[in-house]
Amino acid sequence: MKEIIYLHTNTEYSFLQSTIRLERLFKLAKEQNLKYLTLTDVENFHALQFFW
Repeated sequence: MKEIIYLHTNTEYSFLQSTIRLERLFKLAKEQNLKYLTLTDVENFHALQFFW
């Protein structure tokens, strides 16, 4: 089976585009054994504090 890499994932920090919280997203990614996951939140820097 080919590996899936999601290249466009918005979280709760992309207002009006998604409601998933980072903790839930990471839990789901781990449950599905995803090696890679990109975050493509737009028009804000609110999540920057978690990764900087």
